[in-house]
Amino acid sequence: VFSFSRFCFLRREFIKKVEQYKAQREKELLDIKRHAARRMQALIRGVLGRMKFKKNLPALKRAQKVRGICCECESNVAVRRCRQCKDKYCASCYDRIHAKGTRRQHGWEHIKQDVRAISTAKGSRGRMNVGGADEFNSNAVAVRAPRKQDWEEFYDESARAKYWFNKLTGEASWTQPQY
Repeated sequence: VFSFSRFCFLRREFIKKVEQYKAQREKELLDIKRHAARRMQALIRGVLGRMKFKKNLPALKRAQKVRGICCECESNVAVRRCRQCKDKYCASCYDRIHAKGTRRQHGWEHIKQDVRAISTAKGSRGRMNVGGADEFNSNAVAVRAPRKQDWEEFYDESARAKYWFNKLTGEASWTQPQY
């Protein structure tokens, strides 16, 4: 035997459950739409990235012939050569690859860049990725010659050898820099 109050209570509970189901279903549909939008955005970014890469591929091939390119990312100019691995890296890839384990003990030497090769590889004007940072080139690349006061000499006890550290660029070298 149902009373009227029991009927009203059950009716309210039923309405609550229906509303919860509707809210949950709307949330699921919204999540599906968001996921689809993210996938479409990723597809577009991938297509645009491939188009950009295809457009820049001939210039990249020319640049690889003229100067060393990082063996890890294959997009930045190599500025360091690992003495043990014998590979060329940009600064960020070298730091990432040689951050842990026994590679942490590896030493590196600075790769000297020929200014004429850099400026002729891209033409007279354009964007270039040198050492992991974008730099805008106008007709020529401005590179300051290293000065003696920029370099400090240190002695490494574990390697039992002298090394030089550049205060401005943060680079280290086992060979004495040319001034």
